[in-house]
Amino acid sequence: MIPTSLDGLEPDNTYLVVVNWNQTGDFRFDNEYRLIGKFIRHDYIRGRTRSFDSGLTILLTPNRINAIFETKGERVSISSANTFYKIIRPTKKEIQHEKIIRDMQLPDNSKHLIRSFL
Repeated sequence: MIPTSLDGLEPDNTYLVVVNWNQTGDFRFDNEYRLIGKFIRHDYIRGRTRSFDSGLTILLTPNRINAIFETKGERVSISSANTFYKIIRPTKKEIQHEKIIRDMQLPDNSKHLIRSFL
């Protein structure tokens, strides 16, 4: 799995999400749970402000971005404060090549050079 930022999420790809934050991103809970789902899109939620006659503007809630995932047929909105991992699935051939390279009795620099040609 490869850690991915919110900007790196690509639609129609499957990701593992480690959820530690609530939907609004203002409360962290210790009992994390994991969610595997297909990324659909980003959801921009505009913050709320209050303006006074004097020209003073108060920020009531900040802007935030949520990620919309589809899991088990349901769409779920997840806070951008959570951790996202791209799931990689190497082919059988790639796994066989890596096993052969790791079994060789060569220095790591040589193994790295061999991998660059594959």
